Parts: sequence; structure tokens; C-alpha cells
Amino acid sequence: MTHEEAAAKRDDGMQRVSRPDWLAEAADVFPLFLKVWPTPAFLAEDFVTWAVPRFLSEPHDRRAFGVVIMRAARAGLIRRRGYACAKTSNLSPKVLWEKA
Repeated sequence: MTHEEAAAKRDDGMQRVSRPDWLAEAADVFPLFLKVWPTPAFLAEDFVTWAVPRFLSEPHDRRAFGVVIMRAARAGLIRRRGYACAKTSNLSPKVLWEKA
């Protein structure tokens, strides 16, 4: 599989798990998270546990949170910093993000 084919499959998957109304709400909440989160670095799970149920309802598919993170990265709000162990994934390494 080429890089372009893999990216197309990724984008298709992101489209299938997203609901425009929920994504719009999450996009509004994410900058607030960045403003109040106490450290420059965070995992996606930090955003999830902070936002639900405080500001967001649970999405119909939890992979929708990845869409929020990827859109924030593409918008230049955050950037990859490295990897860290995620508690919600049995300590498997996940992308560590930092505020841009």
C-alpha cells in the first residue's frame, strides 16, 4: 500500500466515525482545553477525560476524538512531541502532543 492509499483510508475512516454536530461542538471545546491544561504536553486521553462529561457528550464512536486531535494538528494548534504511555490503552505508546 502506498502512502497516498494509506492516507486516503485514514481520511475515509475519520469521515465515517464523525458526526458534524458533535465535531463542531468538540472543535469549540478543544481551544479551551489547551488554555486550561496545566502542562504544555498532553495525550489525547487527557482531552477526553477532561472534556467528557464536563463539556461534551460521549460520541457515538470514541475514534471521533482522533478526528478532533488531527484537525487541531492540521490547524497548527498542536504538534507532535513524541510518545507516552496511555493509561486507557494498557500503557501502550500513544502520540504525545504539545501546544503550538
